[in-house]
Amino acid sequence: STVSFVPPKIDTGDPDWALIRSMVGEAIEKSQGKDDGTTAAGHPKRKPESKRQSANDSENLADAC
Repeated sequence: STVSFVPPKIDTGDPDWALIRSMVGEAIEKSQGKDDGTTAAGHPKRKPESKRQSANDSENLADAC
């Protein structure tokens, strides 16, 4: 998740610190929401593939993908 502190919501010359704290708090709250099996965008999470090999543990990157 990202939070943007840019106009028009935030005046970068005179930022509203209470608003910034509130925006950050809301983003953190959303990121710590209940795990319902979906991503933040509402898409189903991919199930891990048992045969999938980590690219970091492979001599051949193509085999790991």
